[in-house]
Amino acid sequence: MLVGQEYTLTLSGFGYTEHNEETLDIDIAALIEQTQEAALDLITANDMRSEINLENGLGYEVSDKISIESVHEYITEDGENAVSFVTTQESSENRHSYQNLFLRVKDSTSPIHTMSWNNNDFNGTDIILGDYTLDDLEFVLNTSEFSSISDEVVEFTFTVPDVQLPTLSAQPDLEVPSNFGPVFNISHVDVNPLQINIVGSFEGDSSDANQVADTTVEILYHDGSSTQASVRGHGQSYSMTDGDTIINFDLKVSQENDLDIIDVENISGILINGELVEF
Repeated sequence: MLVGQEYTLTLSGFGYTEHNEETLDIDIAALIEQTQEAALDLITANDMRSEINLENGLGYEVSDKISIESVHEYITEDGENAVSFVTTQESSENRHSYQNLFLRVKDSTSPIHTMSWNNNDFNGTDIILGDYTLDDLEFVLNTSEFSSISDEVVEFTFTVPDVQLPTLSAQPDLEVPSNFGPVFNISHVDVNPLQINIVGSFEGDSSDANQVADTTVEILYHDGSSTQASVRGHGQSYSMTDGDTIINFDLKVSQENDLDIIDVENISGILINGELVEF
């Protein structure tokens, strides 16, 4: 039991994370030409498990962590224009620091089909251009950096309180017509701020058990107003009486909006399939 026990909550590392997006002025066509001049192999997602050798990569630095090693324009097996670029990225001692380089269509939030991969120290992206050309693309650098405000450690000690929820209970021994034929015998109803529990039984076939979820429930208040409620879950068990199958059920009911709290203190009763249970 958590109730009555004392706990200590420790908070540290206060700060905030700043996100930035920067469009880079990079001549993609020039990088493709340099890649061809260096005779660097085309590397795509199909090669990501192979041994990758980029000792003579371009080493084009786009940030203090990321360098572009190769950029290829090529035709896929399906005959589509594509671009592949491979980068290397230095590991950061700050686990809260993050950088990511990607290609996108200029002045557009429309995505282009990409497949990203990594192999040891290499990161790659394959891009299907579709109707776009190199002139439509731009490199974008995303950075995320955590800035510390205070190294102070704060501790809160608290005891879990014993909170008693207001509850209404009734044992109506009420017969209620179901929406599928049999008559329910409602034996117990509990209402708390979170949900209504309705316990009952009926004589029928086991195949009817799940149909109890179609029960309608309306909450009535002292001021004459009412709200609809919905069955959110139910359990059932079976027993035999004089050779007849008795299906016992337990309905879990809450208001139409699950976030709404039931105003227990102002409830006068509930309607179950139109039959009144008073409190």
